Amino acid sequence: DKLAALVLRNEIIILAGSALIIIIAILGIPRLKTQVNMSEYSPKHSNMRISDNLLRDKFGGSLPIQIIIDGDCKNPFVLKEMYRLQKYMESIPNVNNSQSIAGLICNMNEVMNGHYTIPETREQVANLLFMLEGEDIIDQLVSNDYSEGIVQARFGSMDTKLMSEAVKAIDHYLETELDTAISVVNLPELTRENQQKIKKFQRGKISAELSLDAHKRMPTSPIDPSRIEAALDTLLANRNYPLNKEYQKRLKEQLQTFFYEESDVEIESAQIIGKLVELIAAKARDGQVGRDEILTLLKKNIPLRYWRQDPDAVESTSEFIVSIVKEKHDHNRVSLLAGKLLPLFPEELRQNRKFVDDVRDDLWLINEELIGVPVKQKLADSGNEIQLEATQSGMLRVMKK
Repeated sequence: DKLAALVLRNEIIILAGSALIIIIAILGIPRLKTQVNMSEYSPKHSNMRISDNLLRDKFGGSLPIQIIIDGDCKNPFVLKEMYRLQKYMESIPNVNNSQSIAGLICNMNEVMNGHYTIPETREQVANLLFMLEGEDIIDQLVSNDYSEGIVQARFGSMDTKLMSEAVKAIDHYLETELDTAISVVNLPELTRENQQKIKKFQRGKISAELSLDAHKRMPTSPIDPSRIEAALDTLLANRNYPLNKEYQKRLKEQLQTFFYEESDVEIESAQIIGKLVELIAAKARDGQVGRDEILTLLKKNIPLRYWRQDPDAVESTSEFIVSIVKEKHDHNRVSLLAGKLLPLFPEELRQNRKFVDDVRDDLWLINEELIGVPVKQKLADSGNEIQLEATQSGMLRVMKK
């Protein structure tokens, strides 16, 4: 009887202990993580490890990330979404060296116009693409008919956990943040109420992009986009941005060059040109000027003999001058706003030349009048509607599987 009782007591202890172990194991199953760094499969001095380290150090990584974009890759608003996707991808740890046709166009626009952005119109995009014709890289980034493009980057780690996190982050962006149905609106044609909605939307876009740029260059110090947007609301309430001394000087220099080399009205007198430059610069100093103002000024101060035979020449000249003045005011406003926004960021970023350029380029959106807004947000009456689709591909997704 004593032996039976002892055996029974031990059985109860064993069963209770087993049940406890099983419960603990079940609770621990969701905490299991599968993770491996595949570069560690090979010895440190093997060709594979040496090649992988070289690709990571010099080219941003050995694994390609690829996003296929189905849409009109000559349309500026499709290109803008591609460029924003590039910005987001580079804010993800270990994602480096993003590349697309949108980035090439931004590069060319910076060379030609001084700001790293996608132009507003299809015609402006076409002009920049014309200058890129024949470049081998184009065939790698877009199909022959420009109906399909690719945004690609390199992943700088062989750690499967980091790969999985990157794939999930990109998929989440494609599903929730990428605008796949876009309505294009012309700001001056909208009602005042709708203009305010669109401008609010613009400020939100700028703030989000500034936050991504800051995170890319300083991941340990996240910046709250709402804080940037609040600062922009305050700064943009003031619409008076007189040309500072630097841009006054630049305006005069460009007007001089224009009258001597490009103007349809050919003026031989340096004295007349000097007077025109001073008068236009004085009129433009405190704000934008209209075509009629400039036309009146030109007719009053250019002797009739220079344009009597061709009255259209003086009109086309006035239009060119208005565009020159507008360009200088656009750059001036962006430069002033950038200077006021930079104190919101850590000192390390304020000293980073590339980040300062990012801030100016992101702010350029405030100068644009053609705006692409998500159809789903119903911010204004529908304009021209643009569709695109995006699918993540590349080895990173394969490795995750």
